[in-house]
Amino acid sequence: MYNITFKNSEHENFYLETMKGVRYPDCYNKSLIYLLGISRITREHFGQIFNVKSGYIKVECLCQGWVNRCSEKIIRLAFNLYTGWTPTISDCHNEQERLEECSQYTVNEIFCCDYARYLWQGIKLRYPEYTTAGRNA
Repeated sequence: MYNITFKNSEHENFYLETMKGVRYPDCYNKSLIYLLGISRITREHFGQIFNVKSGYIKVECLCQGWVNRCSEKIIRLAFNLYTGWTPTISDCHNEQERLEECSQYTVNEIFCCDYARYLWQGIKLRYPEYTTAGRNA
């Protein structure tokens, strides 16, 4: 294992304390908990984003008034790494609406923010076997 880069002590404390309560301390949960701990907003609303006991994400959180552009990026990446897909916040019935929502999960959309360094750390936690130094290409 390698050292984890945290944004600040609040982020680190949130990660360490929340990981104690997860059912499975696997790479999925490590990445999700780490990412949702980056910002104050996602930490404060963690229970509205994820249910630690059941392990279920709460996609409807993306429609809440407290979600800003940065927290939305964090939540979308966390959900994508946790589930392996692009959870939808609505039942889009036409193809254009589905494509527009899925475009919110692209690397270009998510990584264009000040949190990029920490978002990358979340990916490293989810895929340690592919992102550690010293691997042959």
